Amino acid sequence: MWAWGTVIGCSGPTEPTEPSTPDGTHSGLLHSTDEPTDPSAHSAHTGTEIVDSGLDAITSLACVLQPGNALRVDCTATVDPPQPIEIRYQKADGTGKERVHQSPDAASEHSLTLWYLAPDTEYRFTAVPQDPAAASEARTVRTQRLPLAADVVVATTGTSTAELFLTTSPCVGGAAVIWDPATEEVLWYQDLTVGPGGVLEGVDVTDDGTILGLGGGGVQEYDLAGGLVNELRTGVDFTNRIHHDAFKRNGLTYVLFSEEVYSPGQVTVDGFYVFDSAGLAWEWHLVDFVTPDSTEPSEHPGDWSHANSVWADASGDIVTSFRHLSGVVQVEGDPADPNFGKINWSLAGDPESPLPSDFVLADGETFLQQHNPHLLATGQLTLFDNRTGLERSRVLDLTLDAATGIATVDRTLDMPGDVATGGHCDFQGAALRTEAGNPVGTCAPFRSATEFDDLSGAVVFTAAIDCRTPPGMYVPAFTPISE
Repeated sequence: MWAWGTVIGCSGPTEPTEPSTPDGTHSGLLHSTDEPTDPSAHSAHTGTEIVDSGLDAITSLACVLQPGNALRVDCTATVDPPQPIEIRYQKADGTGKERVHQSPDAASEHSLTLWYLAPDTEYRFTAVPQDPAAASEARTVRTQRLPLAADVVVATTGTSTAELFLTTSPCVGGAAVIWDPATEEVLWYQDLTVGPGGVLEGVDVTDDGTILGLGGGGVQEYDLAGGLVNELRTGVDFTNRIHHDAFKRNGLTYVLFSEEVYSPGQVTVDGFYVFDSAGLAWEWHLVDFVTPDSTEPSEHPGDWSHANSVWADASGDIVTSFRHLSGVVQVEGDPADPNFGKINWSLAGDPESPLPSDFVLADGETFLQQHNPHLLATGQLTLFDNRTGLERSRVLDLTLDAATGIATVDRTLDMPGDVATGGHCDFQGAALRTEAGNPVGTCAPFRSATEFDDLSGAVVFTAAIDCRTPPGMYVPAFTPISE
């Protein structure tokens, strides 16, 4: 057996600032409209030709595919007199959304990178000056086919309230992909593994609108334009093996790690790193609070706790999940708080869990081998309850009452299908929300997701993703995002 400890050794980061981040959704830099434009309304030039229009305003425009990426386009424009411009772009046949990217400076030279483009499709890019009397200028560029690492096929039913979804690609190569649930088109991808041949274990969107991935023994963060924002490497920025999940909020990046301890035999126990702009700010070790007993019978000998997710709320408090303990803990993450680094509360979903729990689940409820616990705007705890054996997996929303020590399951949403089609999700998984508030459960082994209506609980949308040449790997989470 083991007992709580009382001290954690850590040095705190600078106090985080308050974000404006809705749960489960994040905004990018683009504006879009469903209104098609008339391709004949602008003079068109194909490819990278630069033409002097002879007009006051746009004097030259060049648009080319970004080197190394099949779906991003770099445009440069010269304007006289200097003024802001915007570039509007849409499929050349006039179908689909028109997206708008703005360059707001009153400059004579503008450089813009444009994204959210479907593969192997011709697009028209129109540079529009601020002066409404000045003429616009247009070019056409054809995107390329997806590389093997991102060459996925999406199949959907129903209608999602999410504008886009972010997932890992199940194909070998470690790519993150963003795709449109309405058209089933991949619109963005990026390699997010540090080492060659690495597996992308997890991907998320940050409150800065960047994409964060963990794989190949490192963490990489890219903006949507393809710029590398940050990179963390084993042996350079940290020492322990990182795994499963990374999360960023308020300028702090949280990364799970595992370490070997002896109690009395060797067991693997977990913790998490916290990085700020200067590097490793502090780290949290479960063994500072517990003493695992390697002699106790276990279904997972050696891998004692098996952390699988890390998440922080707006105040910096951290929620992390331990699959093999069927338990969730919240850690005080505010360096200004005297209890910084200590466990605020713990919740065991299994009466047989070795994790001491501050709450008793009401009505005999349980959750087992859970993933992705985090707090909703309502203050409820939500998580993906994987269950064991052949039990149906489900999304749970719970209320934790600190005064009574009672945890009440407010709602359960069962994953549809039988064991062979996604009703039981043995490992990984997620319970996220669309911007409209609809829960989305991810069944990782089947590379599928189900969106439920928030009011009725009815299934309104399903999606599955696979490699064009299957079979593919598991997909840990279908993350709804906004443009």
